[in-house]
Amino acid sequence: MTVQPTTINEFSLRELVTDLEAEHVGAKSQDVAAWDLLVNLAKTLAADSDDDTLVRGRRWMLTRLSAHGFRGAVEPVAVNFDAHPSLTVLHGENGSGKSSLAEAVRVALTGTVGVAAFGVEQKDGLWNSNDHRSRGIPSSEIVVNLVDDHDPRCRLTITARVHDTGVERTAVLTDNGTVTPLASDAPEWSAWGHAVLANPPVLAYAELFNELRTGKELHTWLTRCLSIDVATKLFDTAVTNAQTEAKSAHDRIKYARQQAQASVESADAAAIADEVGNVTAITWDEFYEEDERDAWIARHDLQKRVRQHVELPADQLEQLMAWAQEFKGRLSDFNSSAASELTPAVIAQLIHLDQALAGKQAHDVCPVCGTPGKEWQKHLHARMPDFDATRIATEALRRHCRLRTTRLVDPMRRVIATLPATSESGSVRDTAAALTDEIAAISADELDQRLLLALTEWSDWVATDAAAELITTAINSADRRHQWLCERWDAVEPYLDVWNRDRADAAIAVSWNTARNRWNKHLNGLRTARSQTFSDLVAPKVAALLADVGLKVDSLEVLKGKSTLEIVDSAGLPVDLSHLSAGQRNALILGPVLVAAEGGLFGFCILDDPVHAFDEFRVDQLAATMTSIAGNQALVITTHDGRFVEYLRVHAPSAFTVFHTHRTGNGQIVLDPADSPWLTVLTHADRLHKMGTKAGLSDAGVRDIESLLRMAADAVLEALFLRLNSPQPAPDRLAARSEFDDAMTTKDRIKYFRRILPTTAPARGDFDRACHVITKDGYLDRWSDATHSTPGAGSPGDLPDQLIAARKFCDAIDKVGR
Repeated sequence: MTVQPTTINEFSLRELVTDLEAEHVGAKSQDVAAWDLLVNLAKTLAADSDDDTLVRGRRWMLTRLSAHGFRGAVEPVAVNFDAHPSLTVLHGENGSGKSSLAEAVRVALTGTVGVAAFGVEQKDGLWNSNDHRSRGIPSSEIVVNLVDDHDPRCRLTITARVHDTGVERTAVLTDNGTVTPLASDAPEWSAWGHAVLANPPVLAYAELFNELRTGKELHTWLTRCLSIDVATKLFDTAVTNAQTEAKSAHDRIKYARQQAQASVESADAAAIADEVGNVTAITWDEFYEEDERDAWIARHDLQKRVRQHVELPADQLEQLMAWAQEFKGRLSDFNSSAASELTPAVIAQLIHLDQALAGKQAHDVCPVCGTPGKEWQKHLHARMPDFDATRIATEALRRHCRLRTTRLVDPMRRVIATLPATSESGSVRDTAAALTDEIAAISADELDQRLLLALTEWSDWVATDAAAELITTAINSADRRHQWLCERWDAVEPYLDVWNRDRADAAIAVSWNTARNRWNKHLNGLRTARSQTFSDLVAPKVAALLADVGLKVDSLEVLKGKSTLEIVDSAGLPVDLSHLSAGQRNALILGPVLVAAEGGLFGFCILDDPVHAFDEFRVDQLAATMTSIAGNQALVITTHDGRFVEYLRVHAPSAFTVFHTHRTGNGQIVLDPADSPWLTVLTHADRLHKMGTKAGLSDAGVRDIESLLRMAADAVLEALFLRLNSPQPAPDRLAARSEFDDAMTTKDRIKYFRRILPTTAPARGDFDRACHVITKDGYLDRWSDATHSTPGAGSPGDLPDQLIAARKFCDAIDKVGR
């Protein structure tokens, strides 16, 4: 069985998390991702929400208010309140300071002035002001003392100083012995402000009535009354921001992809025009996973390439290999020549010698070895073909090595410079660079052994597959196809940068669209459920206040964009709001006010002047409702209507206090405890008797005291009538009121009660015993006669007994029917 809520408390982000998790459990498979997003977002907001030390698990009760220099509180004024379910009334004429005290509490709790009843800042105007200081003093001060109803060891003292520029609010939190000061910019104020806005504990009824002029204002106020506005607005904004960011990310990627596609198509068209072969189009897939991106990049041979400004011939590899092969051939010819063991210089000298000896007489001694004889010349001449072949091979090798710079070093350096920076042939490239640098560094004779060894090593290397791959890569990097591939990468790279940055958000754009729809539906359901609860709580209060005319709330629905409030009469026919009287409209507005008063962070509520334009019936009904609320929380009511105070006395709980507010000549607000009217009159009669006894009572003085005793009896009988008549149906109540008013004398009123009280009822017995106290000795006759005729004065000697009898009578009547 579902328990019907008795109050409507603020809906928190933690409750929202629980709600969304429940939806997530039963979600359809296609909606799971959307609910994941919503739940995680709500959890993040709940975890990252402002410090809720002052809010979570608290129920603050008002114990004391003091104000100095605030509005009408020129001099310091203070009032203590019962920190338990109770009813306190501030009763006084207009201008006596009641509203100033209520507004002081609101300023301290909200930390601002000029805020309307449902949290909208009022514009400056004739009746509005952001400066609530009294008579232009530099600064006014308000101190509000609160205690946590759940833990009386936890207390909060809020100090608000009002300057011409605004309000500076600080506080001291004492929690189980730990004292924590809160500066004006403490983070705790944020969560506190949300809670105060959701369930404001100070409600200025007349102010609210003046603000509710349009359907939009009514919608704003009723939405606030649902107490879901703070959490759902915060979450709704977060959902909107997340959805917007996801869509923006998706749109940025889409736009970047379109720009890349246009640039690639332009580059492809130019490459085709330049007769670059195998120009295949890119397929522009939509993807959001990194492995999908990598596969797309690989499939289209997209990679970072260095755009080169060096040209290499297409046959560069063949040229280098041909030069290396020719070198090896020249070196082989040189090494295999018959005289290769001789240096080129020696061979040249021997050839020169042979030429010099031609046709001349031979020497008898060999110029080479010194052997006697003439055969050495023939031997020398016979070696000339070998020497000449060696000379030719030497010159050929020298000429080939002399070309090493232009044919080997320069091309190799262009090859190395042309290689892409991302080339994976790092070790091969290093080898090529080292060999090339070594050859370039040797500046000795071309036939120097070091040079020949370096050239041999390079020639062996250039014939390897690794060298062929390296040089081929360089050639490809320098040709038009490479330039085209560079252009493709340049076109795609900005798109991939955007994709890498935004892909996580863009990937969930569709899910966020679904999440937004699911959240809107959930929010509508939440509003509908809260509206129903709110309507169930408001309807009986409005029905009670309008029972005499049979009006009641038929439906109250608060959706995201609008609110509907429909009233029907006793026949079930709709009643237009504009057809209600002023008092009926006020009663209708009071329904939500009273519901709001029973929920939220605070265990107290201050209602400022709630009986505007009320007739006696509605005053009675409202008093009954107020005292019912006061059974669960501390209720403070300000009013100038004496009828309301007396009706509150009729229904009041035991914890009932009335302060009479008034101002002194210098504007100081004074609060005096006020007794019930009959007790006040008896106190006055006692005081006159004491004064008269000292000075001697005259006949007129005796008659005045006896008249006061009759007034006390009439006052307590009036209270009894209100108490007995209040539970009756509206028509019966109005008829009884008229009949009671026709009973003009105290005796007639006693007869009225004896007529309406059954003789068998316990209340009748209590009533008769109470009346016996003032009738047995004829006191009732004397009091009536003292007022309604002009007999001789009574005896001053029996006044003490009359005073005692009157007090006993009033005490006894005050208990009848309770």
